[in-house]
Amino acid sequence: MSPGLTMERVYDALKTHLMSGALLPRQRLDPARLAVELNTSTTPVRDALHRLMGERLVEGWPHEGFHVPAVSESRLRDLYTWNQTLLATCLKLRAASNAALPEQAPGPAAPDIPHAVAQLFAELAHRAGNEEWHAAIINTSDRLHAVRHAEAHVFDDLEPEFQALSAASRNLQGAPLHQAIARYHRRRIRAVAAICSACGQAR
Repeated sequence: MSPGLTMERVYDALKTHLMSGALLPRQRLDPARLAVELNTSTTPVRDALHRLMGERLVEGWPHEGFHVPAVSESRLRDLYTWNQTLLATCLKLRAASNAALPEQAPGPAAPDIPHAVAQLFAELAHRAGNEEWHAAIINTSDRLHAVRHAEAHVFDDLEPEFQALSAASRNLQGAPLHQAIARYHRRRIRAVAAICSACGQAR
């Protein structure tokens, strides 16, 4: 396998672990150990970790190595606020183009909520017609993916909440979607302490 393909394989594997929540906040990411686990050398592992640092899915400091980012209340509050701001801007751009989302085929009875939410938000950004906003939404969803898994331990209505968001996204008037997205983020910002606890992060 070529070095480029090896790095992509390692990158995909590490990103999947990070987004699933399998790696704990502040956990050290040792390139040598990861190389053994992924059946490769340390070079593609380091390359992948540096790439993930650029996406803010991994943190690293001189003489301290690579770590899974901490999930503090202030950081999580900032991420939710940033995600809401991005979506609000995308909705304004979408309103200017008068573009509605297409009807979606029925999904599974019990959808993967973190994946479904990320997909919906990415589609809203895509419909805005601005690649930079679209890329920013995707990156923010990647950074929030493990947190969205933890939200299931805090909220017991994630599926109906998502269904309401999905239904509102197909409304050309826009107001119901603006309101649904505002509610979605407001309740999470209010619950950051509980969500951090669910992530296994000591505050």
